[in-house]
Amino acid sequence: LHQHAARTDGRRTRVLATAVDRHRRGVQLLIEGTVARAGRSTVYSLFREQARWRPAAPAVECGGRRWTYGELADAVDAVSAGLRRNGVQCGDRIAVLAENRIEYTLLQLAAARVGAIVACLNWRLAAGELGHCVGLAAPKLLFASSRHMALAAGLTATAATLVPIDEG
Repeated sequence: LHQHAARTDGRRTRVLATAVDRHRRGVQLLIEGTVARAGRSTVYSLFREQARWRPAAPAVECGGRRWTYGELADAVDAVSAGLRRNGVQCGDRIAVLAENRIEYTLLQLAAARVGAIVACLNWRLAAGELGHCVGLAAPKLLFASSRHMALAAGLTATAATLVPIDEG
């Protein structure tokens, strides 16, 4: 652009410079608008926007099953309704003790929709260490997979309600 402008007369150079300046201001406004919009976004709103615009697009693949954004959004809505039915509100904490699985994603997005905080527990920790983590987080609900249910049952002395994660 600069080489082309240098080869033209003065008037053409001013027109191009003005166009470049407008373009830069437009890009700056676009960037500022995007940053402002991103600053007001939540994890759930960003996810929901993808689900609205691309419901048939693949979102997650887990255990040989592929979930589209639409399917995932429906499941997240059902899980968030379950969280609310169990008294979870904005600012509350839930904890998860499970191996990597789709329910982790569902719980994280559902909690984001409700405004709750997810404490992801490391199942490799000793029972005492997990008890300390649960005590610090003070979750309203403790979700556990069947593989870790016995360990989780010993952690509910902090008044968290134990919720089994369904298989499949």
